[in-house]
Amino acid sequence: ESLKPKTFKVEVGDGKFDGHLPSDLQQFELHIEKYLQDYPTHIRNNKFEEYLGSQLPNEYKYITTSSNNNGTSEIKLTRTAPLNLDIVNWKLARQIPANKQLMMVSSVSVSSPKELRTAGQTYHGFIKDHYLELPEDMPERIFDLTKKITSEKTNPYDKAVAIEEHLRNGDYQYSHKISTPPVGVDGVDHFLFTSHTGYSDYFASTMTVMLRISGIPARLATGYSSGTYLPDKNSSTIKDSDSHGWVQVYFPNYGWIDFEPTPNWSKYSRLQREKTPSAFIRSGSVYKDGNYPKLPDDFYDELGPKGEVSENTTGNIYFLLKKSILVPLSIIFSIAILSLGLITLWRYGLSGLSQAEKLTIKMYRIGTLAGTSKNRYQTIGEFSSKLSTRYPNIHTEIHTIAYAFMKEKYSTQYSYSENLDICWKTIRNYLWREILGRSFKWAQKNETS
Repeated sequence: ESLKPKTFKVEVGDGKFDGHLPSDLQQFELHIEKYLQDYPTHIRNNKFEEYLGSQLPNEYKYITTSSNNNGTSEIKLTRTAPLNLDIVNWKLARQIPANKQLMMVSSVSVSSPKELRTAGQTYHGFIKDHYLELPEDMPERIFDLTKKITSEKTNPYDKAVAIEEHLRNGDYQYSHKISTPPVGVDGVDHFLFTSHTGYSDYFASTMTVMLRISGIPARLATGYSSGTYLPDKNSSTIKDSDSHGWVQVYFPNYGWIDFEPTPNWSKYSRLQREKTPSAFIRSGSVYKDGNYPKLPDDFYDELGPKGEVSENTTGNIYFLLKKSILVPLSIIFSIAILSLGLITLWRYGLSGLSQAEKLTIKMYRIGTLAGTSKNRYQTIGEFSSKLSTRYPNIHTEIHTIAYAFMKEKYSTQYSYSENLDICWKTIRNYLWREILGRSFKWAQKNETS
């Protein structure tokens, strides 16, 4: 699976500017606003689209322009994809049986530190869109510490090495016996300044955050270590306990390069090695065994035979009485069974998840019923934008849940909030009305046709 380019919506005609847009699109918005002030009628003819084409920044593709009820117009653009698609997940078509031998071939970069130091910082917009995002309320002292660590470094590679060394210098301890951060406390901040203890995901998440603060595209990778190498058999034994998280940093013309901030693990060698196992074997998924939270493919159960009745029922009072009682009971029983099945289906896969995870999956599911499903390649941010665009009346509630999910996953901060439940109830009630209303219209249409 690969990430899809992001889609952007630029609202023009109101004289306002969206500071959340990429810098080149902010300049684009500025030019379009000025053009519409000078030629307000052009938006309704081909001259406007011609001007759009002349002002459109590189790496963007024009999709369409639509009018809003408030007199403004919305320009929809998409980022063009890079030549090499960014693969983020592998999922095998079928499960590999236990004790089955497997051969995998992968490309491992042999770029040297010298080459990476001179790679530059000319990043494709696609990379910046996906791998520089940070929570809006990141504590300021994380920025201060990052600046202190990297202030004397002049290139992304040396900054990455400096952050990696800071986390490996002995001030932070590797352990699985840790408690979650207190409610309302950022997970990365808690790890850096309070607990100083965590497992590989804590170290990798922290380095990823500090790199993004430095303007360097980075991501947390999850998979498995090389396990136990058996020289006499020239093979490795990899167990579930060998699961691991590390950091990948993007360098122009070289792609994703591995870094290891966790002190209990060997640093990744930049030298090409011959006839030795690679440092890591990448996993197929961030979910163990590919266990994605999803709906079963087939949830329609047979409700049993309808039963046969005699065609000769005229004058049969007993049959009529039995029918008048059993038919409603059968309907009620069927509805009860179906309702129970739907409730079970609705709760499928939610056990053991946090509040934000549960509500996000519920939002995926009700979104699908409402006609806006989440594609496998989409992030929660992209899905929430798509859903809120279609249902703007619940825009705030959708993004509140999406942000809580991203914050929890990104900063390992777990907390319960009654506000999230309120947001979910608002989304659920609104979308159920939409679903039922659409179903009623469909039924009416079929009756008249």
